[in-house]
Amino acid sequence: MDRSAEQVYESQHITVLLKEAVEYLNCVPGKHYLDFTFGGGGHSEAILEQTADLGTVDAFDKDTQAIASYKNKNLLGKRLFLHHKTMSQVPVWLNEQKNWQKYDGALVDCGVSSFQLDHPERGFSYMHDGPLDMRMDHQSSITAKDLILKSSEQELKRIIKDYGEENFSGRIARTIKERQTQLFTTQDLVDCIVKAIPDFIKGKKKQAVLSRVFQAIRIAVNDEMGEIKVVLDYLCENLKAMARIVVITFHSIEDRLVKQLFKEKEKQGFIKRINKKVIVPSEEEIAVNPRSRSAKMRVVECLGRGEQ
Repeated sequence: MDRSAEQVYESQHITVLLKEAVEYLNCVPGKHYLDFTFGGGGHSEAILEQTADLGTVDAFDKDTQAIASYKNKNLLGKRLFLHHKTMSQVPVWLNEQKNWQKYDGALVDCGVSSFQLDHPERGFSYMHDGPLDMRMDHQSSITAKDLILKSSEQELKRIIKDYGEENFSGRIARTIKERQTQLFTTQDLVDCIVKAIPDFIKGKKKQAVLSRVFQAIRIAVNDEMGEIKVVLDYLCENLKAMARIVVITFHSIEDRLVKQLFKEKEKQGFIKRINKKVIVPSEEEIAVNPRSRSAKMRVVECLGRGEQ
């Protein structure tokens, strides 16, 4: 991709579970790793520090603006290789490269980047007014507004229920569909959700509803559950023996998917789980970075069936 053609963002992004993720990856000098969600580059840089001087990271992000905003040119193209790809496109790329056996571990951070949340023009946050977009990949054709227009009321209710676990999903979906042609901005959507919920839902409870509905629509726009499932399926079945997979999730829906998938892969003999109890941020990390409070980390080790 042409990094110079993209808008460059300044961000205060703080990498979540940095020390724990690198420790559980078992990073070894000279070895090679995959980072499926580059974001601000914090995890990749920490892996490169542990694997110096010859270790490398192939890092991927669907957000071209996140890639364009990375500034450490001392690493780029030497030990750090950035690729504009969705998670589900990476296995295809690895198959083409015939490169699965090169890697000793993979990190999958499922979180939304601060690049996206902090910039209203991306349309991710109910706290800032911006276009109804929510696309992590600007080259994707479906925006949040498109999703609302093309979904039936029942489909929109399912999205809000399944991906937001929102009790008022039915009345919210009905109100959104009634007003769909009047929705252009995130503030329009906020007003619509507030109109749909009962008057006794106020303060932090109202904010929680807004957060859940925005989360649900964002997950659907970017097919986040489908992306996670595809990439973890491939990683478990194709990485070599003793390669580790570290996954960081940020809400219960993601964590249930990852937990269930790892259980199935363990039964099938592809992996063994390293931690049956999730790893969470310390109180000190949450105090410094409140956005980390919902993070959960699961770790597995591959048994190398893909080598057979």
